[in-house]
Amino acid sequence: MIGFFDSGVGGLTIIEEVHKLIPEYSTVYLGDSARAPYGNKTHDELVKYAWQGAEWLFAKGCDLVIFACNSASASALREIQQQKLQKFPDKRILGVIGPTVEEIAKRGHKNILVLSTVATKESGAYANEFKKLNPDIQVFSHACPNWGPMVEQGMVGTEEMFLDVKREISEAEKKASDYDAVLLACTHYPYVQDDVKRALYKNVPVYDQGGLVALSLKGYLLRHPEIESGLEKNSVYQYFVTGDPVLAQKIASERFGFDVDIKHVTV
Repeated sequence: MIGFFDSGVGGLTIIEEVHKLIPEYSTVYLGDSARAPYGNKTHDELVKYAWQGAEWLFAKGCDLVIFACNSASASALREIQQQKLQKFPDKRILGVIGPTVEEIAKRGHKNILVLSTVATKESGAYANEFKKLNPDIQVFSHACPNWGPMVEQGMVGTEEMFLDVKREISEAEKKASDYDAVLLACTHYPYVQDDVKRALYKNVPVYDQGGLVALSLKGYLLRHPEIESGLEKNSVYQYFVTGDPVLAQKIASERFGFDVDIKHVTV
């Protein structure tokens, strides 16, 4: 099976697109909503929580785990891959930042406004990854610390949510007025993508990560048959959260357009 780990319901925007593109693969989703948000956590906390999530997913039978959380991908992924994953030589953990940057770098943009959590911004991960692929791409990073928590609280579509989006976009545009694309660099942010488009003073592409990561994952499986061949292909989808499953079910069902059964677990 393929495991997806996030700080809450944000990673559902990734798994939604994965199920559309490669629906045959069975998946297990774990949202650590009891300890959300991750955007204000320290490096050590992110490593600890992300590794706990990965080990839990390994125990559920997942040979491949996706950190569907930018904060975990930015701050914890490399250390976990280099120092902890040796305990599980047959397992793999991937993040969402590399695949996102690889896809967007192909599209000819020169000035990208990256909206993220504080942890992702402070890591410098996006600026570094874009620089590796194309040093001519200018990255403007802006942290939007309230968006993830507000999504987790079920505030999508409210006037309060839009006003916060509008305020953050206004602040971001003061330092990045010549941007030609916007990247929603937190998997919670697609929930407010319409609000972001309303608030922007420019009509430019606004990228979320779901489709980009799904496409990259499909390519990864084609390139790694030794991983792909061991994955369960029964289209069985399981969802778990460490916080309130009722609220998570409501948010997920509204996102997917059908009822989703989400169970509570302790990690």
